[in-house]
Amino acid sequence: MTYNEIIDWLEWMSEDGCPQADDVLALINRQKAEIERLKEEKDNLIRTYAECQAEAVKEFAERLKRQADGWYYDFANFDDTADALTEIDNLVKEFAEGG
Repeated sequence: MTYNEIIDWLEWMSEDGCPQADDVLALINRQKAEIERLKEEKDNLIRTYAECQAEAVKEFAERLKRQADGWYYDFANFDDTADALTEIDNLVKEFAEGG
């Protein structure tokens, strides 16, 4: 039997005065409502996560720009370049840890 056939049968049984059919239909309707609520909640969480992720990337880029200001002139010196790369690594680590 398909879902619709089961519902039709339960409705027919309910019209015939079967209280168990009423109970089952009520349970099915409550579960359908809960599934829809959870789907909406999931969609909201996904949207919120995407917004937070985008904001974190923007913040990371801004902080990297501030950190990198002036590095261009330091790249001629290998040690300064290594220091700059270490600073980038530290910044990435900080963001990965939620800082």
